[in-house]
Amino acid sequence: MRTMIGRTSGIKVIAFSPQGSYLASGARDGKIEIWDWRTGLEVKTLPGHDLSLTDLAWSPHGTKLASSGWDGMVRIWDVGTGSELQTFAHERWVRAVAWSPDGRFLLSGGDDLSLTVWQVDPG
Repeated sequence: MRTMIGRTSGIKVIAFSPQGSYLASGARDGKIEIWDWRTGLEVKTLPGHDLSLTDLAWSPHGTKLASSGWDGMVRIWDVGTGSELQTFAHERWVRAVAWSPDGRFLLSGGDDLSLTVWQVDPG
């Protein structure tokens, strides 16, 4: 058993990377942390969202991470650099995000009663 500690806000969502090496956690404070779950060490912290996170999804190749939150935003992160690559807005909370199998599109759905398909910048 391994416990990863150091959080200052309750965990709302977790997701394994496609290769299984990393774990992303999203918290009530909007922060995203990337962990090496085998060692229990935090690898990177992403700024995240202004409000609580609702979902996380790794791209099929594991180089990008999509996040959604109560702030109505969908964000795509470069996991290697920690930089925010793209942002998409809903009119209300976003509840879920999912990648297309080829990683070219991101889908999001939320409390604005929409399911939106976004085109993701290559790279």
